[in-house]
Amino acid sequence: MSNVLLPLAVEPIPRLALRRPEMAEALGVSDRTLSGWDAVPTVRIGGCVMYPVEQVREWLADEAEKQSAPKQKRSPTSEPVTVSHLSLSRETCLATGRRATKD
Repeated sequence: MSNVLLPLAVEPIPRLALRRPEMAEALGVSDRTLSGWDAVPTVRIGGCVMYPVEQVREWLADEAEKQSAPKQKRSPTSEPVTVSHLSLSRETCLATGRRATKD
């Protein structure tokens, strides 16, 4: 019998936060694209910007839910559209291509 030591299978410790290049890869975007997204949750520790994994998951789920919600379309009406001192019916604007003018 030989005395060969086999490596033990060790499960990696789950990461609580990722740096920008790692988070960009996880989201499937470039580092530059991610740096322009202000809404993504971040935590600054010293000079390092970290992305908390659970908060980013929640943010992503919220964004997906917002985008999957049915959007209500506004139907064109012939009611006058008034903005401040401008008025012209929507129908007239659409039919003539004219812009609203001062009364």
